[in-house]
Amino acid sequence: MYPLFPMISSKALNGRVVTFPQESLGFVTLIAIAFRRGSQAMIDSWTGPFLTAFGSDSRVRVYEIPMISPIYRLIAGWIDRGMRSGISADRHPFVVTYYGNLTPYKLALGMDDPAPAHLFLLDRHGRIRWKGSGYAENDSLQGLQDLVRSLIGE
Repeated sequence: MYPLFPMISSKALNGRVVTFPQESLGFVTLIAIAFRRGSQAMIDSWTGPFLTAFGSDSRVRVYEIPMISPIYRLIAGWIDRGMRSGISADRHPFVVTYYGNLTPYKLALGMDDPAPAHLFLLDRHGRIRWKGSGYAENDSLQGLQDLVRSLIGE
């Protein structure tokens, strides 16, 4: 049995409240989580090729969840504005910034090291079917893409 992605709710850069795993139901969804700004290159190493392969497929979605400590809530608007200015507007609905207690998510998802990006592939039922971290490598990317093709064919 595959575990469900834990419930997390926050605002996307377009202002809409997004709640996982409900948001992913009916879609094969790649979720990239980062605790540090420096992890963005790692996320891009996965999401760039992933969006090239599946970006036009309406059955597949890609979300990024920057996980930010609650001490930054007072400047959340400033942080989000900075992110909006550096991210193309068509991706704003898919970048969901979370400001809050990080520990429950680190524990639930086995994210012991906050330095690398952490990636999770959810099936259409919100279950975690694959996990990765750090920079993408060709074999890992190919395995991920093969799994996505299998899941969208189900």
